[in-house]
Amino acid sequence: MSRIGRALAVIALAPLVGLGAAEATTVNFVANPIDGAHEVPPNASTAMASGTFVMDTDANTLSVNVIVSAFPPSGEIAAHIHGPAEPGVNAAILEPLDLGTPKVEVWNFPENRQQEIIDELMYVNIHSNDLPGGEIRGQIVRVPSCPDGIIDEPAEQCDDGNTNAGDCCSATCQLEAGCVTEVPLIVKVLLYKPGNKIKIVSKGSFPLPDSSDDPTVEGGRLTFKTEANPTGTTFALPDDTWSTIGPPTAPKGFKAKTGECKRVLVKNNVLKALCTAPDLGALPIDPVTNEISALLQLGVPGGTRYCGVCGGEVKGNPDKAAKRKDCAAPAGCLPTSPSGAFLDRTP
Repeated sequence: MSRIGRALAVIALAPLVGLGAAEATTVNFVANPIDGAHEVPPNASTAMASGTFVMDTDANTLSVNVIVSAFPPSGEIAAHIHGPAEPGVNAAILEPLDLGTPKVEVWNFPENRQQEIIDELMYVNIHSNDLPGGEIRGQIVRVPSCPDGIIDEPAEQCDDGNTNAGDCCSATCQLEAGCVTEVPLIVKVLLYKPGNKIKIVSKGSFPLPDSSDDPTVEGGRLTFKTEANPTGTTFALPDDTWSTIGPPTAPKGFKAKTGECKRVLVKNNVLKALCTAPDLGALPIDPVTNEISALLQLGVPGGTRYCGVCGGEVKGNPDKAAKRKDCAAPAGCLPTSPSGAFLDRTP
């Protein structure tokens, strides 16, 4: 399932909460500036342009409006949308654009291009007589907005592509009360080693996600944060990384494995994770103020959330490993939960 598909996925609901139907979503983009400095290789052209673009995710169309404010001195000979490519890399022509200004048209792109456009892998290139390979260029980048069906953290907790109330995602892209299953965990062991390898093991009884949050279908993500780095590290756990424990028709739990997370396991009475989080900051960590939180979300953005937070005394040598045992369960997992300032920053 694509990233926008996950953002628009059916949200897991508490009993008696209604759900609005998924709607076609518009996503906005800009290319500004379109100039010689962004060409490959760069040049000092005096030509200049800019563009706005609107995607309809249901119709698979991109409405284009490119305005040339200064034409290439040697004359424009062609204009196109190229891709897929990162800035600084050339790519094939995907859609021709009209000569002159404004260039107003609709690109009916194939389904497989939608995610590439969202991932900002397209660019406008205007070609001239002197520089037939391209005189001015600009990457087509997304303009974060609510709603557009894509979750932009930390400002957005959800984004279902509409402004309807009562469907678990508000008009301001915040989760609505009663729509998320929260499972605060008691952390049995939390180990934080040099190289930023984190191991967390929970204890206690907690429920498995229901069918609407099945990670083999809806996927999930795992986030670790520290006081030193409240942005933290989030690991994507797509549906194809998950498998069931026990019979698929009556699973006893679920497990996932990625390149960064060697093991993520959730089953009755235990949650385990072993991941490498390179951007959480190096040891030693302050044993009093530097809490570590973990949040496993299944059926994102609004599905079951398993969370734990651990702080206080460090066992052993903090220069080698920060180990904590038997931490108290937080009050809740959502940002609005009265569970302390640190967990309140957990998305």
